[in-house]
Amino acid sequence: MAQPPTYQELLAEVFEENAKNVLVYQQEFEHEDAEPYEEEDYSDNELEDKDEFNKFPGARGKPENVIKPKPKSDPSGKTSYNIDKHIRTYAINIDGRFRGSILLQTAPSCSGQTTFMGTNSANFAFNPSRQYKNIHSIRVTSFEFYNSFYTYSSINPITGIGRGNTTLTITDLGPTSSTGFTPVSYPITLEDGNYVIVDPITNPGIPHNLLAVLQTHIQSLGGGVFSDMEILLNSYSNIVFFNSVARQYRLDFPKTADNPNGNGIGYNLGFYGTSYTSVATTPAPSPFFSIAGNAIIAETIYDSVEDTYIYLKINDYEIIKHLNSDQTEFGAFMKIPLTSPKNAIQFMNSTTNTAAREYFFPQPTNISSFLFEMTDAYGKTLQMNGSTFSVTLEIQEILQSDIYEKMLEL
Repeated sequence: MAQPPTYQELLAEVFEENAKNVLVYQQEFEHEDAEPYEEEDYSDNELEDKDEFNKFPGARGKPENVIKPKPKSDPSGKTSYNIDKHIRTYAINIDGRFRGSILLQTAPSCSGQTTFMGTNSANFAFNPSRQYKNIHSIRVTSFEFYNSFYTYSSINPITGIGRGNTTLTITDLGPTSSTGFTPVSYPITLEDGNYVIVDPITNPGIPHNLLAVLQTHIQSLGGGVFSDMEILLNSYSNIVFFNSVARQYRLDFPKTADNPNGNGIGYNLGFYGTSYTSVATTPAPSPFFSIAGNAIIAETIYDSVEDTYIYLKINDYEIIKHLNSDQTEFGAFMKIPLTSPKNAIQFMNSTTNTAAREYFFPQPTNISSFLFEMTDAYGKTLQMNGSTFSVTLEIQEILQSDIYEKMLEL
């Protein structure tokens, strides 16, 4: 009995043995003769400028040649976007120990001439590994620095850094009740550093006590002219007073611009003015005076700390404004409350800094470098004495072009 043909045998009767040969065979058409080419039939397809067709059209990657999508019409802004996919967040840590750059500064003694100087650890530029493009916002999430800057410092004649609150002048006006004495002035300069103010009688031996250090300086002047000078602190009112039994004298504080009173160390001691002359006193029942003499009494309580906060500046991104009494102001990125003592690490987190610390750009911005500066409440660069700080920045980079276009509109 004959077997029925297989599927392959049925295909073989219809198609060629090798399907690859099908396209090789000549194919016949009903109309073998094609119509002749008539130029006027294609006149509408002619190019007006045939040379223009051969010209280089330009790089398609350039912004002017890129087809830009229409921005989204959602008026709610970025709330409708998938932030994780469309806006990428980078966290970068910048440590002043690795700054390695220099700043172009103006030398005060060269009438405007600029000079390259070594970077200050509180004022330096930092270049990241790449340019961050289309940045929507920048935020500080972590900040640490060594609280070692000096509260008392002389002014550097080259950099201008310093507060000028380490000098004063005491003038000898002669023995008590004397007249016709030629005054003799003695300038006093203290070492830059950090001092405390405590009563040297009730708290003897306290290191870095400003009153004890200042008293030692004055008692050694002129071969011991003011050997009986006492600088004490009223334990009830916290007011500083100078007293000498044997001599009349005058105190002169320098004129400065870095404290509310403008009188250098006079502000720290509780004085409002710049010049004071001793007044004869008699014993009083209060503990303010123990003996009669010639005294100069401060008007208000002392301030040996002075700095309860500092400012961090990043480029020209200003979130907070510091207002001065003369209607001037300066801006900063962040205010940092000082909660740690001197020569200790100051940490910043959400509990120690309640001020805003995120800057939103008006439009997407490219960032290729950072300029950091730490200043005090008077806008002066801190004298950090080589210690550094580190800061962690969160940068939001826009990835979607339609979000970019929408941000330009917003």
